[in-house]
Amino acid sequence: MNGEARPDGKDRGSRTRGRRTVRRLRASSSRLSVRLAPMLVVVLCAPALWLSACAGDPAGPAPGGSSAASPSADQPLRIALLHLAPRPGDLEYNARLIGDAVCEASRRGADWCVTPELALSGYEFRSRIGLRWIEDLSSARVAALGRLAREARVGLFVGMPTRDAGGMLRNSVVVIDSSGDVLGAYDKRDVISGAVEGWAEPGDRAQVFDLDGVRVGVLVCADAWPRRFARQTAAAGAQILVSSACWAPGEMGPHGVWERDSRIAGVPLVVCNTTGRTPGGDQRRNASVVDDEGRRLFTFRAPASNVFLVDWDEQAGTFARAGSFSLAAR
Repeated sequence: MNGEARPDGKDRGSRTRGRRTVRRLRASSSRLSVRLAPMLVVVLCAPALWLSACAGDPAGPAPGGSSAASPSADQPLRIALLHLAPRPGDLEYNARLIGDAVCEASRRGADWCVTPELALSGYEFRSRIGLRWIEDLSSARVAALGRLAREARVGLFVGMPTRDAGGMLRNSVVVIDSSGDVLGAYDKRDVISGAVEGWAEPGDRAQVFDLDGVRVGVLVCADAWPRRFARQTAAAGAQILVSSACWAPGEMGPHGVWERDSRIAGVPLVVCNTTGRTPGGDQRRNASVVDDEGRRLFTFRAPASNVFLVDWDEQAGTFARAGSFSLAAR
C-alpha cells in the first residue's frame, strides 16, 4: 500500500468475496460508455484548464449490460479520498491531477471521490492568479467536472472557489452526481480571515445533498471547529459528513475536533486533506481520516499525491480499508 494507512482501533468492516465480485461486475459494465478510447481530454476556457476523461478498465470483466453505477443496498459504498498536493494557482495542473485521480479511483470501484479544500485552485492561489477568473456553477469548468463525473460514473465533491448568484466569492465544495448533474455547492462558514482566505464570504447555512440514496452533509476544514456546524448538518438529515480540508497538524491543528464532531453529530465523518509542500508551508504530515462515534477508525498520510479507498457499509455501520494508490509520478 502506498503512503501510510493506519487503522486506529479494530477494523470493524469486511467485504465478502461474493460482494466484491458483484461490485466489480457492476462497476465495469456501467463504465462501458467510457471504453471508447485510451484517454480523452476535455479542453476548458482560458486560462487553459484540462480534465482527463476516463478510460475503461481493460483488465476488468466483460460488460454484463447493467448501466447502474450506484451501489445497491446490500453493497458497501466505496469512497475515494483524493489526498492530493495541488499547486497554488496552477489550474491546469490541478485539474489534470484531479482527473487522473478520479479516473483511477473509478477503475478501482469508487462510488464517490472527495478532494481537499480548494483542490482545483490550490489553497494559496490568490497571490498568483488573483480572483477575476472565479465563476459561478454554470461555468465551463464546472461543466467539465460534470462530464468527468459522468464518464467516471462517480459522485464528486470538489473543493474550489465559486461566485454565487449575487456575485459574492465563496470557498466551496461543489457536489456532482454520477450522471454529471451539479447538485449544488456548500459554502464554507468558518472562513479564516486574512489574505490567504479572506477573499471568501462565509456561507450561512448547513447543506445536505442526496447522493446515491444517501443524505450527505458537507463541511470545509475549520467548519469542524464550531460544534454547532456538525450538529446543524446532522439535524438537517445527514447520514454521513464529508469534509474537504487543508489543515496541518501542530499548534493550530485539528486536535480532536473531527472525533468530537462525529460523536456529537451521531454520524460518521470522512475528511479528505491536502499533502505536499507549498510556499505557504509543509502539508506532508496532514491526515485524511475516517471517524465514527467519536473514535478515529483510520488515519491516512502520504508525502505526495495519493488516493485512499474506504468502504462504508451503512446498514452494518462499518468501514473497511479498500486499498490506495500513488499519483506522485503522474
